[in-house]
Amino acid sequence: MFYHVRLSLCAFAFLCSASNPKPVCAAAWTQAKGEHLVIVSYQFYQAQSFFDVDRQKQPKNGRFSKDEWQLYHEHGWRDGVTLGKQVAFSRQRDVQRDVFARTPEDRVRIVEFSGITQAEYFATVQLWRDDEWAVALQPRIGIPSYFFDNPPDDLVTDNFSVQMAVSVGHNFTLMETTGHFFDMSAAYRHRTGQLLDQYMLHVVAGLKLSDDWMLLPEIHYTGASGAIDRNIMTITGQNDYELTKMQGTIRYQWLHDVAVQMGGFAHSDGMNTGGGGGALVSVWLTF
Repeated sequence: MFYHVRLSLCAFAFLCSASNPKPVCAAAWTQAKGEHLVIVSYQFYQAQSFFDVDRQKQPKNGRFSKDEWQLYHEHGWRDGVTLGKQVAFSRQRDVQRDVFARTPEDRVRIVEFSGITQAEYFATVQLWRDDEWAVALQPRIGIPSYFFDNPPDDLVTDNFSVQMAVSVGHNFTLMETTGHFFDMSAAYRHRTGQLLDQYMLHVVAGLKLSDDWMLLPEIHYTGASGAIDRNIMTITGQNDYELTKMQGTIRYQWLHDVAVQMGGFAHSDGMNTGGGGGALVSVWLTF
């Protein structure tokens, strides 16, 4: 019933399929001084099932859906250091059915609310880079969500979070074609308040199909630092949970400085999280 998805917001995909790619195209890559990357995206997610604390997929007896609009921005502050921010606005709708309710009004419970579900600020610091490899650290700060409506009282407000990630990227040649890449990022997130800390792993490959097309298969894993309490529920769905998410997108270089990305994702395994999936579309701009 919960929603967990993060757009793969890395400059490598744009660079790898550009007409003049940089030597290293990975999450560890930083923007050149004075350059900007902006990604505007829309994502839709829905779930009619959830993973319980025993990793068993159970019917939800209803339907959860979420529309989310994201704005992502990177700025090359100086050579080897990129500053960035990510903001997301979402509209959520949860429909729960109880066939044993005494009155017709109680048989369907609908909860709807909207607001800013994600606001994060980060820096990417290049530690190493050559013609094939790149390594970087990325500290990140998340601020609490803000909703314009009044969500249910039993939902916990998200608090501040701090995160540190390390990314390793590698360019490689496949079938005599250059411009492919592999990237892996590992992160630890400390969350204040009642929620457990988290550790995360993200693996993505960029397979260059042509000068303008690139295939991006991804795996995202999020784990909890302790025993999961299913009774703690946050407004944004960032509860104590574990999740493995599979994602596949394709990116088309429309113009020299404009690209379009689209695809889908699915929750393949987890604990105390939704068992659904969705679709996304993004527009990439560089200047």
